Amino acid sequence: SSVALGSICQSAISNRLPTGGFTNPKACSQTRHGNSEWWQAQLTSNSAARVTFVQVHQLKGCCKNASKPLLTVTLDGNDCPLRILKLQQRSRQVFFCNRTGQTVRVTSELPNTQLTVCQVQVFAENLADIDADHPLLQLSNCSQLPPSSSATCQKATDGRTRTGCIAVPENGWWEAQTQKASLIKYVRIYSAMTCCQAYKFSVSVDGSNCISYSGAYFSARDFLCKRKGRNIQIVNRMQTGQLLLCEVQAFGSRRTPVDYG
Repeated sequence: SSVALGSICQSAISNRLPTGGFTNPKACSQTRHGNSEWWQAQLTSNSAARVTFVQVHQLKGCCKNASKPLLTVTLDGNDCPLRILKLQQRSRQVFFCNRTGQTVRVTSELPNTQLTVCQVQVFAENLADIDADHPLLQLSNCSQLPPSSSATCQKATDGRTRTGCIAVPENGWWEAQTQKASLIKYVRIYSAMTCCQAYKFSVSVDGSNCISYSGAYFSARDFLCKRKGRNIQIVNRMQTGQLLLCEVQAFGSRRTPVDYG
């Protein structure tokens, strides 16, 4: 969003937390006056993290008379609910996300106003720790419809989660296989943030549908599957619009035998 008074958006991620709260607006990130003004940043890791909550600090005393939430926070376009704090603590607000993603956005809910964000703290879990009980299953032998070269469809399994995406057109599909028939516990899809486009797609394992998604775009998301098989297929169910796949990962389970073949 636009900035004012020489403010820069990095001011809100400077890791400065003064004792007693923020009192100087020049230490904060500020927008111009407008409707639905916003501040946004991406997590610095190469892959998405599972964000538990986001804490937003504003100017001390900014919100004492507020009768309703003044801010909303989203992670990859999905709302993070506000935890109501005591009235005198409203300059520090906590939003619970509990989902996987990369892009955090803070938006003002007041019309024709200036958004002032002094510090944004994101608390997340390491996906490597989360995945400890779910081994990553290697995917190969990809294909897609409409047909493309093998090198193109492999962009979704090359290990790069932010670059080299493939575009699956409406009613098209992409698929790949695990090395052996396995219990596929969940599927992680990395996509590209395309503003304002909703996604609609399905995921199946050996023809058995396990995921039907219709909702906001995202940069990364985990989907519970719990299907036995080898062939993973993702179908774009949108009437118009491309489904962007930057990386597709499948995870098994160490708690039950992975190999069923």
